[in-house]
Amino acid sequence: MNKAYAVLAICVILTSIFSYFYFFTPTLPEIPYEPPVLPPPTSSKFPLLEFAIWGDTARLDSKGRTIRYNEYESQFDYSYAYADLIHCIQSYLLTGNSTHLELAEKTATTLNAFEILFATGETSVQDIDGDWGKWFAFSGYRRALSLLILAEQTRSSAYRQKCVEILDWLCQQQPPKDIMALSQRVILLSYGYHVIGDSKYKDKAWSLIQGWKLGASGLPAMSTGVSYTKEDAGFGVWGIMLFLYKRFTGHDISSFIYEQHKIAAKALWTGDHFAYRADINTGQPLSGYTYPVHGFGTIDLTMIWAYLEFGDREFLDKAKQDWIYCLIDPGVLCSSLNLIYHAPAYHDATFYWNRYAILPGLLLYKLTGDTRIKTKTEAIFDAFNYYKRKYGLVLGVDGDTGAISTRTLHGGRHWYYYDAPIDLTISLFGQMYEPNMHPNDLKYWFAIVP
Repeated sequence: MNKAYAVLAICVILTSIFSYFYFFTPTLPEIPYEPPVLPPPTSSKFPLLEFAIWGDTARLDSKGRTIRYNEYESQFDYSYAYADLIHCIQSYLLTGNSTHLELAEKTATTLNAFEILFATGETSVQDIDGDWGKWFAFSGYRRALSLLILAEQTRSSAYRQKCVEILDWLCQQQPPKDIMALSQRVILLSYGYHVIGDSKYKDKAWSLIQGWKLGASGLPAMSTGVSYTKEDAGFGVWGIMLFLYKRFTGHDISSFIYEQHKIAAKALWTGDHFAYRADINTGQPLSGYTYPVHGFGTIDLTMIWAYLEFGDREFLDKAKQDWIYCLIDPGVLCSSLNLIYHAPAYHDATFYWNRYAILPGLLLYKLTGDTRIKTKTEAIFDAFNYYKRKYGLVLGVDGDTGAISTRTLHGGRHWYYYDAPIDLTISLFGQMYEPNMHPNDLKYWFAIVP
């Protein structure tokens, strides 16, 4: 068993949750582990780095920006470069490899604030807000978050100033139109307040939350102009964002968070799992969309957090039943290769969403002691790790064969064609709403993806 499981579980469960939630003391069985095997960085005529975290292959341009390799077509995409080496700070936190820290600092020093925020060809907030037809949706937020981490780790005034330029610019932009982009902007501003200390970032984050559309039932809309939400790229990221906003800003919105989770626990529940979509006005699962989808781990995670925060057993029981329904019994989203299907009718497996089954799985095992969950979590992690290493930048594979997925969408483009860096802030800050957590503890999340 990977060291990651034990370290992450200790971080999430033992370090501070139980001291904070003093009224809850579950039995915690031990999970054995083995140290992860991490590949060393490599070099070539064009600098080449295999990130210890992602298993990705990338060449660097003269400024330290990343040029990604398209495994499907066996070529580098020189038309699209971005400051991905900022993420070496995350690898440094995980591995202690000083070379990765040096590369992150070189990139942060060489590029100006907006060269970090924008990839080549990007110029507007709409570019970084992204959409599902775009290969690298939301990556600007991820780069800015990485820069904030670097600024806090190094205490560099130059990096802090670049963060301020980005945050000030974002405060002047129009609100996002999609709940995924909204969540990223809110958490970036909230963490910006945490690092920089300027209250205008906290105030702007709260105004974005308050300004988001809620239906008659109280559920948040998936995006402007629609009357439904989703379990994953809807309420899942919304709930996690609320917890992280509270953690980073110190603004006590506990009653609102509790109310939101009670509404969602009822509205999206079908009797044995959470539905893909629910009507935000009627507060009922949406007809034709009652099946689960690959991102079920996000709603399970935020429900588990709600249980830990408020002690309401409904949240834990439904998260556990949903996780088991999707992956074990009957396991409608789990292939024989332990890859997670996009949906019961679509068997492409998307690595991005596979990750989100792992963290709630670990928490559910720790909280309930159900060994079925432990066994399946390990199997999912092993499958994720194997195929991620095998294909690197290809995000999607066929869940039944393990071959690169040939399913197409968006005008013939292969579904999740690249490894679009949209793991966002859920993975960056998965546990940091806890009161004693420090950015160094990011490594406890990244350790599960060696």
